[in-house]
Amino acid sequence: MELTGYGDSSHTADGKYVVASFRADSNLCWVIDLRSFLNLPELKYRDYAPLERKHHVAANPPLYRNMIRGLSQAEVTIIDIESYKWEAYFHYTDQGATFGEDFDLRTIHNSAADEMIRDSPLGLQHSERYYPRYDITSDSNWGLQELPRFDPSEVRRRRREQAKGCSCDFS
Repeated sequence: MELTGYGDSSHTADGKYVVASFRADSNLCWVIDLRSFLNLPELKYRDYAPLERKHHVAANPPLYRNMIRGLSQAEVTIIDIESYKWEAYFHYTDQGATFGEDFDLRTIHNSAADEMIRDSPLGLQHSERYYPRYDITSDSNWGLQELPRFDPSEVRRRRREQAKGCSCDFS
């Protein structure tokens, strides 16, 4: 089972984190058509959001219909980051820990990140759609190997390792 897909994320004005993702087998032709129609190198909601752009797209019924059909395939997740941070803070204080002595902001952020990952599709250990139980890609004579137990901190570590080789051009 291939675990690929497409997605993007952003933050809202009130501090929520919004993730929209599409399965790898989703039809994304509408994205190419919409980008071409709006003459955009990359499709971002902020570029589509102005009312005149929405009217311009709606005036093209086939494009608008394909866009709506394509968007209906998205899985949208809204995460209230602050609630996870407060939950982590109260978890430690309820155990008698003192902020600044026993734990700090890094501890809160790591605990909140772990809980967000646990609550995400990545944390659904028993769902084959998101987390297959066996790895059949190993070189051990194509034998099935049980995957290690789910660990959010390992997910965060892998993400940091991936980010080390990244470079960004903000020009």
